[in-house]
Amino acid sequence: MKIASSSISSNFELDLNSLEPGSLYYARAYAISSGGTAYGNIINFTTKSTSLPVLLTISVYAISTSSAASGGVISDAGGLDITARGICWSTSANPTITDAHVEAGTGAGSFNSMLSGLTIDTRYYVRAYAVNSLGTSYGNEVSFQSSSILLPPGGVPLIGTSPVVYNDSTITVGGFLGGDGGSTITRLGICWNSTGNPSVADSIWEYTPIGLGYFTITKPKPQTCQETYYFKAFAENSSGLAYGQNQYSYQTGNLPQAREVIASEITSHSARLTTSILIDGGCSVIEKGICWGAMVNPTIGSSFFSGGVGSGEFTTVAENLQTGRTYYARSYVKTVMGEVYGQQISFTTVDDGSLYIGKSYGGGIVFYLDSSGQHGMVCALSDLIRYSNVS
Repeated sequence: MKIASSSISSNFELDLNSLEPGSLYYARAYAISSGGTAYGNIINFTTKSTSLPVLLTISVYAISTSSAASGGVISDAGGLDITARGICWSTSANPTITDAHVEAGTGAGSFNSMLSGLTIDTRYYVRAYAVNSLGTSYGNEVSFQSSSILLPPGGVPLIGTSPVVYNDSTITVGGFLGGDGGSTITRLGICWNSTGNPSVADSIWEYTPIGLGYFTITKPKPQTCQETYYFKAFAENSSGLAYGQNQYSYQTGNLPQAREVIASEITSHSARLTTSILIDGGCSVIEKGICWGAMVNPTIGSSFFSGGVGSGEFTTVAENLQTGRTYYARSYVKTVMGEVYGQQISFTTVDDGSLYIGKSYGGGIVFYLDSSGQHGMVCALSDLIRYSNVS
């Protein structure tokens, strides 16, 4: 298969479409001139496999005689769009969507759902579900007992806390108001602290009551490192104050990000490589640097330069490179949250005509040179591809 570029510039990009999932492909660039056809170096890649979604079921909370709250977290969409998701429940184990169920939109990530129409003092089994074009998959099963006690008029509210959901910039917390205790809700929200078991005597985020059901509060995420915060939902009416039975926590700090490397001052045997830290994730940089090599996705196991600690721009010169060869480079950064590599770039050294093993030459690849460096042997590309497929 081939795809042609409409551009005749020295740099071009093309999208490869209609590939098979989970398959290994080989590719190389080509250029045609009056002198014939020339080919670039061979690369290979494997397309992402598709599968059923992977998800878990959130523990049931805010349990009353007739309703409760749950939900799910889709950790892997299987490489396809999630077209439906929700929870299903039954008085028998392993419920499916043929049993009682409720939908909760589309897409991956976290979602909340409400179980309704429950029978008093009854054991139920619950599973989250998600659907993509390959079919339906289910999360782990959880069970609970519906309440045997009717909320009396004049009682405190029934409230539960939702799991914490966050990304690099925001945190979302919330709860489920399952009952108002027979009187108007006067206060509703989330209380939080850094020591555990929070109450309204600690920090609070209030939410304007609008009736029974879910509520969420989204705030900017603190840009600190490895600090733990604890959250509980609360609700108050004329009879008193109630808290969610469970507390949820999260620890601050994100994975860092590094900028793409810029290659400049490229010669036949060297190149200047420059980059900087884009985001430190709220944590101090332990180490940062640039790695490069003739193979794709170089790591610090390849040639690399350590730029020290802290943020800011840093530069190195990659030396002892081979003439006329394509190299790959990317930055890396380490914090207590982990090690992350930046976007890969490529550059090609100036070709001064000298030969080396692995160089494209005469329609093939040099695989042997004598002591003079001027004479050797070339392997045809067709043979290289054929033998690379032999297991």
